[in-house]
Amino acid sequence: MIEKEKSILEFIYDRMVHTHGENSNFDYMAMFKKAIEEHASQKEIKFPSDAEIENLAEANANTDSQERASRNAMYSLITKIKQLNK
Repeated sequence: MIEKEKSILEFIYDRMVHTHGENSNFDYMAMFKKAIEEHASQKEIKFPSDAEIENLAEANANTDSQERASRNAMYSLITKIKQLNK
């Protein structure tokens, strides 16, 4: 991964946790952190597949509205980053 991309993603993650109060134990936050850490040495990040995101979206229906809104924002962010990397 290019160091600049890694630092941007770490900034987003840290801001979500420390500024906006996202729980780092939520599945989507853990996946985001794992993607940053596991693929830091590669040239690109492997984000969850569309099927994995869809599975999380189904689980999303059983969560409270604040967590659901956070997940939706994360899905949107992942989708935008994936489009930029094409």
